[in-house]
Amino acid sequence: MTIQFREAYHFGEIVSQLIGVGTVLRGIAWLYKRKEEKFEDKVIDTLRKQEGRFPWRSARGVVSRMRREAAYNYARALFPPRVVSWSSFGTRLSVIPWRMRYFYQRNLVIPSIRKADRTLRTLWKRGLLVCPPENPALYQLRY
Repeated sequence: MTIQFREAYHFGEIVSQLIGVGTVLRGIAWLYKRKEEKFEDKVIDTLRKQEGRFPWRSARGVVSRMRREAAYNYARALFPPRVVSWSSFGTRLSVIPWRMRYFYQRNLVIPSIRKADRTLRTLWKRGLLVCPPENPALYQLRY
């Protein structure tokens, strides 16, 4: 095991010398920026979907809308039929991948309220959103 670890470590040293640490750090920064841009697009889409009925949204409203959409997508997993027989066991087994996807979506993809608020404030500073002066926690898409 130690020989394999040494070989892997040696390979990592060679790769870091050839590519360079700066390139690796720039790649990580690019991935982080790409993730932030995807989240900003998701926030704008969420605001655009609710534009007609509820034009003003807070960070809490954006996150709750994302959670509601995830629950609608995985409703079959959240509310399986209750049958007492062997068929219910099969149904519960078939629902496990859906529950795992919902757990992943809920805990890793949907952001916290703090991150949503930070993103809304960033979009407002860039001029994509409008904020009313009487309630600075609410945002609306700029027309």
